[in-house]
Amino acid sequence: MKRASILFFLVTALMIEGVLAQNGDNRFNRKFSNKIDSISQAPEVEALIMSIDKNYKSFRVNTDLKFEEDYCLKLADITKFNAITKADIDNNGHTDMLVIGNLGDYTMILTIMDSGYNKFHINRITRREFQECSLARIVTEKKKTFVEHIYFKPQYGLIPDTTLIVESKKLIYKFDDFVEYNDKVKRYRIEKIEYQVEGCTEGMCPKFSLEITPDLTIKFKAGDYGLSRGDLEGRLSKSDYSKLISVLNYTDFPDLQNKYKVNLFHGTSVTLKITYENGKVKTIHDYGLLGTFGLNKVYQILDALKKSNFPNVRS
Repeated sequence: MKRASILFFLVTALMIEGVLAQNGDNRFNRKFSNKIDSISQAPEVEALIMSIDKNYKSFRVNTDLKFEEDYCLKLADITKFNAITKADIDNNGHTDMLVIGNLGDYTMILTIMDSGYNKFHINRITRREFQECSLARIVTEKKKTFVEHIYFKPQYGLIPDTTLIVESKKLIYKFDDFVEYNDKVKRYRIEKIEYQVEGCTEGMCPKFSLEITPDLTIKFKAGDYGLSRGDLEGRLSKSDYSKLISVLNYTDFPDLQNKYKVNLFHGTSVTLKITYENGKVKTIHDYGLLGTFGLNKVYQILDALKKSNFPNVRS
């Protein structure tokens, strides 16, 4: 009986430790070995990436960190970067990997994240496919792990030259993705969220709008183009609504720009309108859906809510 009690205690402790690790609480400071720990060469990394997602079958590690254009070297001191870097980025006890490479002619920076038991998924750091130059590295500050992303500030219609401005973002893995780090999160009283997808310039893209309110009501309205018509209404779960509000607060949405734009033709355009704090309104127009990492995550959540609450809608 005593042995059974001891065994039960050990099993329970391990289960609790696993749950805490999965939620980013690595208080036991335990390191779990995984497949990433056993590989270090570019072909091995490329094979692992392709096994996770075949969309990256043409991805190649930029082992020497060489760029086709000379001006890319103005980004930073290349000697301070590595094509392959390992670290526990999300602090769950499992080794993750940051990889700088190329997909076709474009620089692409990926992370391979291990959510446990060698269950990997890929997150992209470079989200603008036309970025010819980009670097990233893992940095640790005050026991927190970040990805520092360095790139040239987009200058629409201009030829890259020595006047290009270098920008960087400190990204943290949060909400199952990378978002800009915010060490002073404010809690806003959000009264209404309106999300309008305006399609693309060719007119053959989805057009719809969503409206979400604190009573967990979600309303859908189809646009001019699409196979679905009419207005629909549904109910969100408390957890889905809470996650959306948490991400919005973390982005500090009132402090974001009112307008973002990428230098692309036929891109999708969205308008995010948030009413908060007794009638204040923040409206963000985003052509290309790449304003910030945080906004990108908000759009992903809203699109997922549309699909889960209105599964029969095709728009």
